Amino acid sequence: MKHLESVQSKKFTLNIEDIVTDGGETETVSLSGNTYRQRVIDYIREHRDDKVFQKIFRLEQLTPEDICQLEHVMWEELGTREDYNRYTQSDSMNVAMFIRSVIKVDRQVALEKFTHFLNGSTLNARQMEYLKSIIAYVCENGDIEPQTLMSVPPFNDINIIDLFDDKAVHVGKYVNMLHTLITA
Repeated sequence: MKHLESVQSKKFTLNIEDIVTDGGETETVSLSGNTYRQRVIDYIREHRDDKVFQKIFRLEQLTPEDICQLEHVMWEELGTREDYNRYTQSDSMNVAMFIRSVIKVDRQVALEKFTHFLNGSTLNARQMEYLKSIIAYVCENGDIEPQTLMSVPPFNDINIIDLFDDKAVHVGKYVNMLHTLITA
């Protein structure tokens, strides 16, 4: 701070992550000095081809062992569960949901899985746009549940029965499938 020139109108804000324990000693989190966030990003980038990450990306069902493996990595290898909760800003976010929000999903696979529910039926442009918004929501938030369609914009702005008619039940089943894939 002593090397900053005296400028009356400038304000500097420093955001330094540090863990302080009683006695004023700092707790060493990582020898590299990376924040939890950076360790997570680096780990995912380096291990993107791992089996569990590929299952998430390709919308395949996770097993309880897959979830345990992800929890071990996030809560023990990269930091603590408290670090994870602070980073995700949630005490209850499923680890697979979080990973899916980071690595996204294979959109082509997502569309193919939905057409499987339709049994050969085709979608019009508005229906396809709605489906793409579901996939975008999953990519951004990591998960979607059927009640999301009734309570969260832009989904609740559209009457799904009017839009999909007899295919509306398939939309609900599809959304439920997207949710259950990461809740082993």
